Amino acid sequence: MAGRKRGRKPDPAKEAFWRDAMRRWKRSGLGIREFCRRERLAEGSFYAWRRELARRERNQASTTSLRDGRRSGRARSAAIPPLFLPIHVRGGAPEATLGDGTIEVRLSGGEILRAGSAVSPERLARLIEALEARPC
Repeated sequence: MAGRKRGRKPDPAKEAFWRDAMRRWKRSGLGIREFCRRERLAEGSFYAWRRELARRERNQASTTSLRDGRRSGRARSAAIPPLFLPIHVRGGAPEATLGDGTIEVRLSGGEILRAGSAVSPERLARLIEALEARPC
C-alpha cells in the first residue's frame, strides 16, 4: 500500500513511478477509471498513491514554511495561520485567569500553558503560535 509501514522507508522508485503516472493522467484528460484501465493500473492503488503524494507534498510544504519562517517571523505568520482564535477581553479580569491572575491556555496537544497576567497579549500570542507550530 502507499502509506508507510512501520520500519520501512519510502521507496523512491515507486514514488517516482506514481508521480509520473499522476502527470500522465492529468495530461490525458481521461477519468481515473478509464486511465487505470488503459494503463493497467489498479484503481485502488491509484487513489491510495494520489492521497499519499498529496500528504507528502503537504508535509514538505509545511516543513519548508516552518524552515523559512524561522528566518522571518512575518513570513512564517503569512505562511501558517495560527491554530487558535484571538480572545478580546472587555473590562475587568478575564474569566480565563486563575485566582492569582495567572492565565491558563490549553494547547491543541493537551498541554497547558500558564502565564502571568503581566504578559502582553502579543507576546502570549507569539508564544502560543510557536508552541502550536512545533514539529511532532
